[in-house]
Amino acid sequence: MVAKAQAIGRGRPWKALHENVQYLIQLAHHKPTLFLDKYQRCLKIYRLLSLSMATIHRELQRAGLSTKWVQKMTAERDPMKCTDFV
Repeated sequence: MVAKAQAIGRGRPWKALHENVQYLIQLAHHKPTLFLDKYQRCLKIYRLLSLSMATIHRELQRAGLSTKWVQKMTAERDPMKCTDFV
């Protein structure tokens, strides 16, 4: 029996690099109530990266950010901390 040659790479390469994902997560922590299209626009303007909303959603899920987390973050927002961040 002849063994099949093992594939060099599996799947598609990631378009979102680690630095861009970190930027996206920081943006989500700072502005948790934005919709995915707003995150997409920020990535396009500030990082010159065109990602689909599905990719952005998947990266936020991988980071452990959920709808429940967003609701908790918006309820606990402190205006002074937001001012310090800006």
